[in-house]
Amino acid sequence: MSNNQSPTHKSDQVNDLTDTLLVHDKEANKILAVKGIKKKSGEKDKLETVDPAKRKENSFLKINKNEDMLSNFLRNFFSQISNPTRFNFFKVPIQSAVLIAKKMQQFVNSAKLEGADLLKGLKEIINPQNNKNTMAQQENKPENSNRYSVDKIDWKSLQNFGWTREDFAKTGLLDSLLKGFKTAEMLPISVKVGNQKLDTEGKLWLEMGKNGKAVFNMLPKKNEIELDKPFFGHQFTDEDKAHLLEKGNMGRAVNLTEDGKTHLPHLISLDKDTKQVVAYSVANIQIDDVIKGVTISPEQKKELLEGKSIYLEGMLSKRNSLFNGEIQFNAFKGHIEFQFDKGNAKMQNQVNSQSQSTEIPKVYRRKEFTFDQYNKISNGETVYIADFKNDSGKEYPGYVWLNKESGKLDFNFKNPNNLKQKSTPAETQKTQVAVNSEGKTNVATKNINDPLKSGQTSPRNKTPQNKQNGVSNATKKRGRRAS
Repeated sequence: MSNNQSPTHKSDQVNDLTDTLLVHDKEANKILAVKGIKKKSGEKDKLETVDPAKRKENSFLKINKNEDMLSNFLRNFFSQISNPTRFNFFKVPIQSAVLIAKKMQQFVNSAKLEGADLLKGLKEIINPQNNKNTMAQQENKPENSNRYSVDKIDWKSLQNFGWTREDFAKTGLLDSLLKGFKTAEMLPISVKVGNQKLDTEGKLWLEMGKNGKAVFNMLPKKNEIELDKPFFGHQFTDEDKAHLLEKGNMGRAVNLTEDGKTHLPHLISLDKDTKQVVAYSVANIQIDDVIKGVTISPEQKKELLEGKSIYLEGMLSKRNSLFNGEIQFNAFKGHIEFQFDKGNAKMQNQVNSQSQSTEIPKVYRRKEFTFDQYNKISNGETVYIADFKNDSGKEYPGYVWLNKESGKLDFNFKNPNNLKQKSTPAETQKTQVAVNSEGKTNVATKNINDPLKSGQTSPRNKTPQNKQNGVSNATKKRGRRAS
């Protein structure tokens, strides 16, 4: 390490252990940094503040966050100044104080809140997960955001999925379950059905059981995403499917039916890990007034409850950095999710141009793909189709996949994934690909006016010796039937 680097590194280490105080001056409605207390003879001590700017950071009050007497020090500090009720104090890490102050000032300028509601919003900006770092003159009572408590869990229900309490505790996933969420990670699941033990994967969550205790439940992984089938009476539109596959959320609220009864509006999301579609009742959704330091208007709340996404600027992350992005309610997760705005328009344009150049036709060889088939092909999978049609309308089976090099569909009567030899294709095979995928002919077929049939690489010889049951010599060599 060079001499120039050492002092900076040491300073960073000191700042990591140092806090400072920001203050909200309620009369001026300004966020300021505390410098100290200015003592005047015969007068009440006066709070001394500076603008929370980077150039004035050296004058910020510095407090060692590890001092045992910190609370007593701050209590005495507040009591010395004149008109102490004018100020709300907030303890923050000194290295991020300027950024937090900027965000707090933005909040008090835009928020139409007063008193306790305004103070709550300012605390949320400082630390969304934990209000213990907020220093104010009133007693701090952190809210318990958990829906379930550990002592009210039926741990025997966890054994139904092949887990013990001790093993599950090692995953570190219990906190999200206590808040009412599903596990973010896929877990190995073992379910006993009669004398059989079935091993699969899935995600766990807690729900209230009949005995008053929270029981574990499981969402298993499906083999494929099923969006062509009705979901509790709702038939997905092409737009619904596109939104679910792209963002995971359908983007609108719909009424669902079960046993002939219409239920209240629900939002619908897709979990791509389990390939399951999940609904969440709009009536059970609660949208906070402040999200990541940004005040949410009634109009924005309405849009979120309708399943739409809204764009927010100036949100504050857990690492005390500002970011912009879209927020939307996710029915699977059961809460608002964030999609960060990376601001790389050039990269987005490249992605868009690539997706346009590899656009897959929805109809191929007179076969219109189902949504699930189209989705699999788009994801690079090889799909078996049983009902391709030839010129005369006769059905025949085969395999189709997207050729990443050409950006077009390839076809084979045999599963290409099972072919042992992957040598360079012969000229007849190249012709077959051209015929199947592009409708082209090679030198041997360039003078033929009629289109070639599937499996035909050269014009049919009209002599009886070369024409047997409509199969050409080239086709016989490959062992393929003509369409």
